[in-house]
Parts: sequence; structure tokens; C-alpha cells
Amino acid sequence: GQNAPRLLGATLNEEALALRFVGGPAPDERLLIVNLSPDLNVAAISEPLCAPPEGCHWSVLWCSEDPRYGGSGLAACKPPRIVMATGHAATVYQPAAPSS
Repeated sequence: GQNAPRLLGATLNEEALALRFVGGPAPDERLLIVNLSPDLNVAAISEPLCAPPEGCHWSVLWCSEDPRYGGSGLAACKPPRIVMATGHAATVYQPAAPSS
């Protein structure tokens, strides 16, 4: 059907790509950014795949640079305007409702 889950992809620059899982309920959407460049502000990227579902912002679900895995730490995020993709890392985002 039209709402079958699917995977969409786009290059963001010469060293970064985005994969978006869409088609299910908005809370189930995911955005994966593989960023081999320095930290990227996802909220400032004009690629439509990086836009969060309506009424939500992206929050980090998982990052390969998480110190729990021996990484050097995550880039600072201050959603909704600053949503960073940690440099030289893979980051998975999930939608989050704005805090009231």
C-alpha cells in the first residue's frame, strides 16, 4: 500500500548521507545520518529527508560515538533549532514532541 514502510536516502555533502525510514506512524519514523565530516547541524540542512515529522523535533536515539561504546561523546544538541549529527559517527534520531 501507499503507507508501506520504506527507506529513502540522500547525500548531504561529500562525506555525509541520510537514510529515512518512513511509512508507518510518525513516532516510528527514524532518521539515520552517517557523517564522516565534522559535526553537522541537521536542523540547518535543506534536504527534505532531514525534516522531522510535523509537530515534532528529532532527538538522538543512538550514536556510535556514545561514550558507553568507547566513543568520544556526542555533539551538543539543543532541539529544535540545533540538532547535531556527531562528526565521524553514525547517529539515529527518533521524533519527539516539543516539551511544553
